[in-house]
Amino acid sequence: MRDMGVDTPVIGGDGYDTPDLVKLGGVPQTNNTYFTTHVSLGNTDGSVTKFVDAYKSKYNKEPENAFAALAYDTMYLIADAIKRAGSDDPTAIRDALLKTDGFKGVTGTISYKDGSRVPLKSVTIMKVIMVSLSLLKKFFQTSWLEQEGKYGLHWYKHDR
Repeated sequence: MRDMGVDTPVIGGDGYDTPDLVKLGGVPQTNNTYFTTHVSLGNTDGSVTKFVDAYKSKYNKEPENAFAALAYDTMYLIADAIKRAGSDDPTAIRDALLKTDGFKGVTGTISYKDGSRVPLKSVTIMKVIMVSLSLLKKFFQTSWLEQEGKYGLHWYKHDR
């Protein structure tokens, strides 16, 4: 859109988390595009690098986006709930899932509170800069102002 004289940030959700965003959108049109996702695969946190390395080892390529890590976490979260439930009964598994507190996954720490089926977990904000995706900020579901001092800005190159 920048070549049409529009220079406004574009904001989207995790559906933007694909290398096709830049590939199909073009440069510089996609610069200054922001989106939320589940994890930055360029994050240097040990759980993320371990996941990315294992994925590359198995599939001979890097994961395309955060959805591979999200699926990985989902399966381990369900396995953890089955173990804590001590049963394969769907109701017991559901109840155990709702009691999840502090589950450490690749996409962050996951907890369910007050019977809500929406997990409390971190959100990652990405920004397109030239032909790379950069981690702009990762925050937990409290408030922007409260988290501002905890995380600062983190950048990484994600060449695709």
